[in-house]
Amino acid sequence: MTATPRVCRFCNDPITDLEGAVFLWHEPGLNGSGWDVYAHTARTHQAKPPLVPLLPLARIRAREADQQ
Repeated sequence: MTATPRVCRFCNDPITDLEGAVFLWHEPGLNGSGWDVYAHTARTHQAKPPLVPLLPLARIRAREADQQ
C-alpha cells in the first residue's frame, strides 16, 4: 500500500520533505474517512481552522440570544 502524497494546503505544492510537513487538521469526508490537511512549515502562519464545526455552536448561541 502506498502512502498518500502530502500537498500543502496553501500553495498546492507537494511536500516531499516529511520534516517540513505540519499536520493541521483532519477534514471528514461524506463517503469514507476523509483526509488529513498538511502545510509547509513556512506557511503555518496562514492556517485557520475550518468553520464548519463552529456553525452548530453559533446557531445555539443565536437561539439562546433570541430567547432572552
